[in-house]
Amino acid sequence: MTLRDEQVKIRAAMNAAFSGLEDDASLAQRIQTETKGEIKMKRKLSTALVLAIAALMLSAVALAAISWAGISQLLPRTLPIQEEKLVEAAITTPLKQTHNSKLLNFGTAELYWSENGLYITIPVDAASDKYVVCGTHDIADNVNGWPPTHIWINDVQMTADEWRNGREILEVETTSGNWSASLRSEDGALALVFGIDSPDNRKLPEGMSLTLRFTASNWQTLETEYITMNLELPPMTMQEGLLPS
Repeated sequence: MTLRDEQVKIRAAMNAAFSGLEDDASLAQRIQTETKGEIKMKRKLSTALVLAIAALMLSAVALAAISWAGISQLLPRTLPIQEEKLVEAAITTPLKQTHNSKLLNFGTAELYWSENGLYITIPVDAASDKYVVCGTHDIADNVNGWPPTHIWINDVQMTADEWRNGREILEVETTSGNWSASLRSEDGALALVFGIDSPDNRKLPEGMSLTLRFTASNWQTLETEYITMNLELPPMTMQEGLLPS
């Protein structure tokens, strides 16, 4: 196995085990530098092991920042799926995940490919304490003006001003896929859930690049950030349909 293969294998395992963040080059470099300084060590840590340690440290931060349920818990809350047909082993995560947002943090995506399409879940949170994040489905108003005045937070309706508590509200919406929803965990963490009815069935079995698009709309300033996320997917196997026939 080559060093690159070893790195990819370890990174895939880290992503599957933790809700990770994007690579932090400075952290990896710091670990490598400190490792090189240990001249009394009988053997050096491999680059792959250094990356694994960095991933573990970053994942601990990610778990503290973004708490969310996985795709197997979120899909039944969104669609009338036949849960007994969902194959846990077929749930996968990207080999690599990047985005260009300055306003949002995204956790690791989870994906599931069935005869009904490609299901995706992604946790999301504000990158700064200046903001609080909501999904389009959190809005409680029949919007005639802007911004909306009321919002749903875990089945409790409250005024938007009470909830934001002086912060600016970022409404996050996916513009990819054929349908979408936004759900919250018990502690209020937000996850986007959406589906692509017609994925590229020829490329998914071999692994492919997938581009997703989102918007983050600021209720107070009326500004919108247009976000692109790029995923490198491992080879996937189509499962039987989850929706009742």
